[in-house]
Amino acid sequence: MTKKQALKWTKALRSGKYKQGKNKLHDAQGNYCCLGVACEIFTFKNVTVLREEDGTISGLHLESQPDILRLLNIKNEGFLGTYLGEEIPGYCAPPKEYCSPKVATLAFLNDRNFTFDEIADIIELKWVHGAF
Repeated sequence: MTKKQALKWTKALRSGKYKQGKNKLHDAQGNYCCLGVACEIFTFKNVTVLREEDGTISGLHLESQPDILRLLNIKNEGFLGTYLGEEIPGYCAPPKEYCSPKVATLAFLNDRNFTFDEIADIIELKWVHGAF
């Protein structure tokens, strides 16, 4: 992911435009996972975001959105993999048995009640400032 892409994403997460949800990129109630927000803001002419008949973004994780994975240069390593290509050290939410680096992903943090602001901070630390 480029610094410019990271800044665009963090701005969207902090904008208040997107209501945070869990366990799905985008649901019928209009809630978004942090990764669903990325799907919305990185939809361009040559990038297809797959949607359900009701207009919501398809999928639970980015594995169902290959154009977004490609655009942001994100690796997909499976259900418990590191969806954003890197481990996120030092960020862990209870219960502790789920806190191995392999599951400390932005999707995991989103679903463990980290706010969009907190997730935006992590994105900035990693992709804007190169802190880890």
